[in-house]
Amino acid sequence: MNTEGTLDYQIALEKRIARLYEGIASQFSSAENLHPEQATLWQNLARDEFDHAALLSIEKALLQTGTRVKKQVEIDPETRKKLEDLLADCEQKISLGISEAEAFEMLGAIESYDERLFKSLLKATDSKLLSRFASLSRSYKAHKARVKAGLKRYKTIRSGTSQLA
Repeated sequence: MNTEGTLDYQIALEKRIARLYEGIASQFSSAENLHPEQATLWQNLARDEFDHAALLSIEKALLQTGTRVKKQVEIDPETRKKLEDLLADCEQKISLGISEAEAFEMLGAIESYDERLFKSLLKATDSKLLSRFASLSRSYKAHKARVKAGLKRYKTIRSGTSQLA
């Protein structure tokens, strides 16, 4: 798989992650599990992922108009398999109903893969705008802050100081 193929894969991945986060948001906003602040967090995370997919789509379009790949980015089969297994497991758990702690555990696992792949793709081309996106973008920084806050909340839940699930 070349960089364009990796972009296609990552665009689909970002959208799939967004749908996972939407599923979690809908669980936290359901009548029997009403946690509006949690639902909002997950809705915002989903929106961020859709934004990431759009940005990568722009990068792919730029490749069609002369932007060059300066460093090939490929996802090795082992990483791809682990990621696919992780997402399938998450989708199954969400379909059965998950706790707040499980949702945040998923967030940590998903984001560790997603961030590494996303950032390497942004730096793959000679586009100065895309290569500097992660360091300059307010939306990317807001996404990182949301993830960090979610993971901090998860640590609080695990330590037993909060039990909302």
